[in-house]
Amino acid sequence: MFFSLLVLAVELKSQSKLPLTSKLSADTAVIFKRTNYASDNPKVSELDLLIDTTIRAFMQSPQNCGLSIGITHGSKQYFYNYGEIKRDAKVLADSNTIYEIGAISTIYTAYLLAQAVKEKKLNLEDDIRTYLPEKYTRLSFHGNFIRIKHLASHSSGLPTIPANLKKQEAFDKSNPYVNYSKDMLFNYLKTIELKEIPGTQFLYSSLGYALLGIILEECYQIPYDQLVREKITDIYGLGNTCVRLTDVQRTYFATGYNSEGLETPHWEMGVFNAAGGIRSNTKDLLKWLDFNRLAKNEEFILTQSLNYKGKEKVGLAWFVKKTKFNNQLYWHDGATFGFAGLCGFIKEKEISVVILSNSERNVDFLGLAILNYLQQ
Repeated sequence: MFFSLLVLAVELKSQSKLPLTSKLSADTAVIFKRTNYASDNPKVSELDLLIDTTIRAFMQSPQNCGLSIGITHGSKQYFYNYGEIKRDAKVLADSNTIYEIGAISTIYTAYLLAQAVKEKKLNLEDDIRTYLPEKYTRLSFHGNFIRIKHLASHSSGLPTIPANLKKQEAFDKSNPYVNYSKDMLFNYLKTIELKEIPGTQFLYSSLGYALLGIILEECYQIPYDQLVREKITDIYGLGNTCVRLTDVQRTYFATGYNSEGLETPHWEMGVFNAAGGIRSNTKDLLKWLDFNRLAKNEEFILTQSLNYKGKEKVGLAWFVKKTKFNNQLYWHDGATFGFAGLCGFIKEKEISVVILSNSERNVDFLGLAILNYLQQ
């Protein structure tokens, strides 16, 4: 089972009674499958053909729109693009096309956290209430408090999303965070009832990462989007990875489509930016994966060190698992109502893979198929 902002999207759709799948039947989907979608895949090498075969059924689905893939294998990089950045616009995506990356944003938040630890702004063992405006007595269970590391490894016991999310002013079910305020989040913390000792159970929590973002802002007295820019993207040359796009970047920002193939608004995450508000492209994300894979500084190493070792193994944001080829995979996925993606790397095989789509439908199986092929 994969855990990401996709979990959040599914939960929200369930609450709002929106359908999780298309109204088209399987037979109808076959009749209307697309066969004329654009692609820059040269279909020459074994890898080219593997990629094309792997994504064919996904791209033939009339609900899906575009797909971008980035691969590092040894010293070589490969980029493949399919479909369109906006339906019927006849503009093929490329490695610069910007997508919403959902919960993949947390791998950047985790790096900011590791930097804060290095700079002694905080400690992973700290009680999170140290950095909040009140002591929030409900954020502990039988005297056991939530530590920073619990937020980062989804073992805090906090729920995936706050129960008062839909109580925000002018709640928009298609853009569910746009008006959710920090005050609403803090008020919700007064009502929480933890059900187990923090650190003992895994439960993916976007709320936990929203709190991490708030804590990092408190430590540095800098807004989250500025932290991302000053401490990550400016330093590592990730020019199209950001929370807020420039006017120029908006010209190559893909339009998102839900599971029925209908255009959906871009998400504005606000207080939840640290959990899922970053936008990026395959070129930047692949570069970031390669920096993580090579892990040449202690911040990268810290994010990959296991903080939770249950059925799921989690570092700071990164999920860690042994593959069937006995290699160690570090991965994360993400989704909003109009986008989905997965990224991962395997150090032993010098592999990094990112796949981004401007359709809500899950692409994990596509990314994992590519990763499996490359490590054989």
